[in-house]
Amino acid sequence: MRYLGLTLWPHRLVLDYGTGVAGALAEVWWQGVVVLMLLAATVWALVRRPMLGFVGAWFFLILAPSSSFVPLVAQTMAEHRMYLPLAAVLTVATLALFRFSGALRWLVLVAVVAASAVVTAVRNRDYRDAIAIWSYTVAHAPPHSRAFTNLGSAYVAAGRPAEALMPLDRALALNPADYSAQRNRALALLALGRADEAAVIFTALPAREPGEAAEYFELGNAYAREGKFPEAATAYTRTATLDPAHFAARANLGNALLAAGRAAEAIAAYEAALRLRPSDARLLENLALARDAARRGR
Repeated sequence: MRYLGLTLWPHRLVLDYGTGVAGALAEVWWQGVVVLMLLAATVWALVRRPMLGFVGAWFFLILAPSSSFVPLVAQTMAEHRMYLPLAAVLTVATLALFRFSGALRWLVLVAVVAASAVVTAVRNRDYRDAIAIWSYTVAHAPPHSRAFTNLGSAYVAAGRPAEALMPLDRALALNPADYSAQRNRALALLALGRADEAAVIFTALPAREPGEAAEYFELGNAYAREGKFPEAATAYTRTATLDPAHFAARANLGNALLAAGRAAEAIAAYEAALRLRPSDARLLENLALARDAARRGR
């Protein structure tokens, strides 16, 4: 019924409805009655009015897998699933308009097209950036963690970490096991200079998809900016373990170890980095400094 209503008047479109399901028949009884009536009318029309019945069958058969049979638990409702079935609804609506509106049919058609154009223009404004579309989503969709996580992630990507914390906290309140929300919250804390808090989150997260190396690299950079070189070295080591070809992590690991007074370890880190970029002048200079420090016992 939601799909049908949006076909006739596309207002309050939502990018992501989450994973919600009806908890009891009482929540959807009247919608169920209407759908059963439409299904019965389709069966009748297939026998008595095949052209009209074809339109109804088109609607139900295309929509049925994603709405009735396939357990799409990651996204139980999605407006894009209505793109093909809506052709049936609009065909019937257009033919009915031309049959029953008489001499006013063109006036009505122009009014409908104009109204739809305005609604389209307004909706396009929601897509101007990720923050806008996810802000609209959390305002109009049933509350679910994914929408709040994506809004927080958009704020992090836009360089607005302070504003990211509130939606990410809301996401974790709805789903404490949302690893993406935890990860983005850690990135926001890093950007705010709260490296210790971010490190607690990163350490607690399980091994996961590519991207973890980049996060530990940023954690190392944050610790280095704060002058916490042993902690920075630990983060850079984790980065290099996850991504052995990460040149900057190995180079920065050498810098952190040298600053922490661990010259021998710094030499090994610089030499590993040089195997990736043998002619890097800055790295060769830093290696020379580390060897000099090691000779002097520093």
